[in-house]
Amino acid sequence: MICRPINTLKKYFLIAITAALFISPLASSKSVAKDLNLRRLTCADLSKTDMTSFYIWLDGYRAGLTDSQMSDESWMQHLSQALPRECEENPKVNLLPLIEEMIRRH
Repeated sequence: MICRPINTLKKYFLIAITAALFISPLASSKSVAKDLNLRRLTCADLSKTDMTSFYIWLDGYRAGLTDSQMSDESWMQHLSQALPRECEENPKVNLLPLIEEMIRRH
């Protein structure tokens, strides 16, 4: 069936987009590791100047996790309000597990 390779490609595409979003802001840091582990990114690693692009990427991440082909405006609105609040309360929390939990709750 064709769905399996497409789903696999979607996951790799999402990983590549995530890396692109985070490599630029983190590249100027002296403590950047050679390999970027997306699972280790914390709320404190977010750059406020990249939030619009990041929210758009997260909508795609949500769509990939839920096997949806649609953008979800209510999710984007929820995310833009909830993520800054969650990150302000817990700046050291790992970002992707937090977002995955937010997806489950939404």
